[in-house]
Amino acid sequence: MRTIIYILLTISLPTFGQFNPDRWKTLDTITYNDPENDEQYLIITAGNTSKLWQIYPCSGVLQIDTTAFGTFIRSRTFYLTIKATDAAGLSTKRVAKAVLTKPRNAVITMQ
Repeated sequence: MRTIIYILLTISLPTFGQFNPDRWKTLDTITYNDPENDEQYLIITAGNTSKLWQIYPCSGVLQIDTTAFGTFIRSRTFYLTIKATDAAGLSTKRVAKAVLTKPRNAVITMQ
């Protein structure tokens, strides 16, 4: 019985890192104005090739993996294309310019 418990603990420990709350830093909330006030679904469609970004589809909360701050000396700029789709299937895209600076600061502007 101890062997089975030990194996289960060994398997689950490496995956614990994905639930680390310090891994993701919330930077901003992306919003779109919908004339019908429909709920919107947001996704990042371009600019996230390094998989350092995530957006919560319904709330628009934009987060970055904190390891990104270790990939530059002074600052780094990202351009993320964010698509919003409403309940009727209508969609629009905008580009978010994200400038990261040390230590763990960011400025997000929508273009």
